Amino acid sequence: MAREDLLQKVYLTRTDIQKLFIVSRGAGTRIFNAAMAIDDEELKFRPWPNRVRQKSVLKVLHISFNELERQIKSARYLGGSSTSGN
Repeated sequence: MAREDLLQKVYLTRTDIQKLFIVSRGAGTRIFNAAMAIDDEELKFRPWPNRVRQKSVLKVLHISFNELERQIKSARYLGGSSTSGN
């Protein structure tokens, strides 16, 4: 799945986080766990135990959706890959 496609997802898995931000498995897990803590605090009910809100992930990383989208588009235009390993 391309990074642009992952932008459209409301809930992300650990693997989605790794692909979207091009980070290692360990970093993806740390981001996921921090986002899960935010979701546990803010939500009364979590629809999926193995997914976190994209909004929470962006909060953990202190980045806006628009900035992430710009970075992904810039990487594509600069010859970077829009996917990570797929």
